[in-house]
Amino acid sequence: MEPLLQKYLGFGPIADQFAAEATDNNNDNPADDAAATATTAAADNENDDDIAGDNDDDFAAIDRETTEVMKERVAVSTRDGYERRNITLLIWLYDNHTTHPDIIPFHMLQRMHAAQTTDAARRTGSGRKSNSRKSLRDLCRKLLRSINPEDPSSRPVKLDLLTFKIFARFLSTFKKSVKKRKRISADNMNIEYEEVQIRLGISSFDGACSALSHLYLL
Repeated sequence: MEPLLQKYLGFGPIADQFAAEATDNNNDNPADDAAATATTAAADNENDDDIAGDNDDDFAAIDRETTEVMKERVAVSTRDGYERRNITLLIWLYDNHTTHPDIIPFHMLQRMHAAQTTDAARRTGSGRKSNSRKSLRDLCRKLLRSINPEDPSSRPVKLDLLTFKIFARFLSTFKKSVKKRKRISADNMNIEYEEVQIRLGISSFDGACSALSHLYLL
């Protein structure tokens, strides 16, 4: 993950480094540091034999159990919200894949092209072209739910290529249209309105950041 994006999301090696530096700055007693180091080394030595006895199967079982526990940390309703946000992110990355290439793996990009073609051929009941992107949304949902933590190629986003600048551009699309009073006639009988775009509130940005953080943990 890009260091700047790590810092913005508040986790990852860079964030851990900041936390460690803050802790070190608050510890002014060298004797305490030495004692803590000795204690840690002793504990590590005691655990060496136990660790050596573990095998890959044991670790695989532990990893699966840990993954399930991590999923339970997030309520179902919250997890569904994260999924919807990340579907929106995937579609935005797809729509801008020529500007930000390689972030979506090629084999998944081909599947998204096919879904987009299906949506483009969709018609409303009156025969007009539909704006629905149901096929693409359904595919994005399937891709997110098919992520295997042990298989990096199963991720629909190459997270190491997702920079803060790209994510910020995605956040800049968080707007909605509202009607604003433009003019009132002299007799106050006629009011004219105009449609303007306003940026969504901080809670929407927080939701997108939390959803992206959750994507890193899948």
